[in-house]
Amino acid sequence: MSYGSSDKVYLRTTYEDRNGWVDGDESVVYLESQPPEYFPNTGIRKGVLLSRYAALLKNWMMDERQYARYDQPWSPRVREDTGICIPPENVGQWERTSLDLTISQPYRSIFRTFAGYFEDEMYAIGDETLEKELQVLDWLVASN
Repeated sequence: MSYGSSDKVYLRTTYEDRNGWVDGDESVVYLESQPPEYFPNTGIRKGVLLSRYAALLKNWMMDERQYARYDQPWSPRVREDTGICIPPENVGQWERTSLDLTISQPYRSIFRTFAGYFEDEMYAIGDETLEKELQVLDWLVASN
């Protein structure tokens, strides 16, 4: 594989210890040597997958509550150009009135796309226990 000058990054560290000894290291990192998303092990990859899943569900619930009585078109927090945003920690009241389960058309589409990603990751990780979450996503896509 050949690398152009823009495909690598030079890293250099230096330090001086308390005795005045100066040392360091240099390394070249080839940016194309790893896939766009690289995880050093399946545990981290699963953690990232489940974090994205939880953030998606939180954003969906927040959006559906916010726009429950809104009669104009609206855009979800989760978008193709920005991805799944991290929902705010402080969302207000502890107790809220209940709402009927609502899955707006934008979120049906988002859940459909995410389910494909989720399934690919489930098989890449080799963890069939994630099938339950995949079934939830499929149910959300198919719900009325």
